Amino acid sequence: IRIALPEELKGYNQYEVVYISNDEIKETIPAIIEDGYIVFETSHLSQYGIVAKNVVNNPNTSDNIITSIVLFVISIVATGSLVIINRKKQLSK
Repeated sequence: IRIALPEELKGYNQYEVVYISNDEIKETIPAIIEDGYIVFETSHLSQYGIVAKNVVNNPNTSDNIITSIVLFVISIVATGSLVIINRKKQLSK
């Protein structure tokens, strides 16, 4: 199927076509833009809608925040354990 892309939907970076039945989206169909037309394949004719969106791809910054948090928690536990051990040693003297 090839449909002229409405002016208000131009300029987005991702398009999908959705199959609508009983006022519900039943299926999402990949679509591409060719020469101002949205193009998709389907096995039947029915009611369809065009979904246009701008998808932002965030770069991988390799900031291992999870590793930092785990190391922080381990250091707090280790410090607390050392304080407790020192107190027990001082009390037993």
